Amino acid sequence: MKKLYIVYLPKKANETLRNRKILKVLEWYSKMTKYKNCVISSPGYMSTIDSKIKNFLSNLSRILTPTISGNNSNKVYFGLLNGMNGGNKLKNNNSSIIQYHNSNMGKFGFIPIKIKTIPVLDHRKVMCFFTPRNDNKIEEINGSYDIKRFLNNISVNAVLIGSSNQSNSTYFDDPSKKGEADIFMFIDEMKGLLYNSITENRENNDIGFEDTVITESVYGKGNDDPESFLKDILEDLLNTNIE
Repeated sequence: MKKLYIVYLPKKANETLRNRKILKVLEWYSKMTKYKNCVISSPGYMSTIDSKIKNFLSNLSRILTPTISGNNSNKVYFGLLNGMNGGNKLKNNNSSIIQYHNSNMGKFGFIPIKIKTIPVLDHRKVMCFFTPRNDNKIEEINGSYDIKRFLNNISVNAVLIGSSNQSNSTYFDDPSKKGEADIFMFIDEMKGLLYNSITENRENNDIGFEDTVITESVYGKGNDDPESFLKDILEDLLNTNIE
């Protein structure tokens, strides 16, 4: 039976990078699921300088991908929505912020998913982690028909929701400039493998679960389908950002 677990990930002002729970948990989850998850992101505010964008993609790739270089089988598909400022021009560059992210993803272990996102001001900060069913290719998403087809061909396994903008400064500044908090929800269907990993490693500071707040949820569609609950979150993001 699938269960949905919820982990609270606080970040304090002036916190060092090595204590950043959001990064530790994302790295743990990537390793435990053998880097099979693809990502669709609603980023909030993104970095606005080309070097900062490259730093963000490089740093994030070390967490979400098994290797920074190599063939496509070792890379993670990544779809980026407009957020608050994706359509804005980069400083000293003719590219938009979202175009620059997409054009540089391949250098840092990601394969961009082509999403026809609209310039809506969406301040939600969400990452949805999913896997294609039956080894289906990740295709571009251009409209409502593509959204339905896309959702029918994937399994949504985890969702990160929070106050942290997906930018280099917010995720990787050392020390952090301000306090924030994020929620990580994940499905555990491997006989408790993920949850047991957390409980068994609460004393392991390297993993970051020593004082983690975690609970099991009883909610889903009909209270027994946590994947549908997570998929509804992704569907809402796509419908908001795609015509």
